Amino acid sequence: FAQHWFAPIVDLCCEDESKSFGHGFHYLLRDVCYLFLEWRDIFEPKGFPVNEHANKFVNKLISVATDGAHNSQPTQRLRSNLALLTRLIEIWRPKTQFQIDVRPIVKYLGHDDEKDGDALSSSSS
Repeated sequence: FAQHWFAPIVDLCCEDESKSFGHGFHYLLRDVCYLFLEWRDIFEPKGFPVNEHANKFVNKLISVATDGAHNSQPTQRLRSNLALLTRLIEIWRPKTQFQIDVRPIVKYLGHDDEKDGDALSSSSS
């Protein structure tokens, strides 16, 4: 069943945010990450077009990983988001050829916290 549901679930999660379930790393994305982690023993995204959907989902998560990092517990939220992303990549990597869009990462790394009044770097762990 997982091989039949994977692509439609990814498509749903990666729809334009104005048409989907909200902005950022919202509850649906988080729940889908946990679902895909639960499927790790019964499903591996391999072969085309499943590989394309795995790439699409991972790149969506990368693009919204810093969402919530500006709230009252930025470091905790960012770490939680990155932990889910990292775990998915770890379990899918053996069978998936990832094509990561590095632009959100570069944008985040070049982000000037002091200039923008962001609390990310001020909450160290």
